[in-house]
Amino acid sequence: MEQFGILTLGSRLKRLSDFLFAEVQVIYEACEVPISATYFPILSSLHGTQAMSVVELADSLKVSHPAISKQVGKMLQETLLVKVADPHDQRRTRLALSESGRAAMDQVQPVLK
Repeated sequence: MEQFGILTLGSRLKRLSDFLFAEVQVIYEACEVPISATYFPILSSLHGTQAMSVVELADSLKVSHPAISKQVGKMLQETLLVKVADPHDQRRTRLALSESGRAAMDQVQPVLK
């Protein structure tokens, strides 16, 4: 790390992030929480709102649009999210928690405490 200095900071932080997500996943599995730890930021953001667009999620979580889109795609396949039409612009879609997404968030609440 000393040889490349600050240039290695990003890769070190990524490794730390991966480690922390893996540790949280172990806790989720022990508590029988049926979601991936990587889904939690999106689920949490949508838990207190009606619906949000991918752009709104990316902005609120300070994550890139492609990263959110990738996660959302997986979450839609796992039926944790549903797409809903934007009431102000029918060309746009928004994302909301499905019934199983709400149930997963209800199940994770005791773990958060």
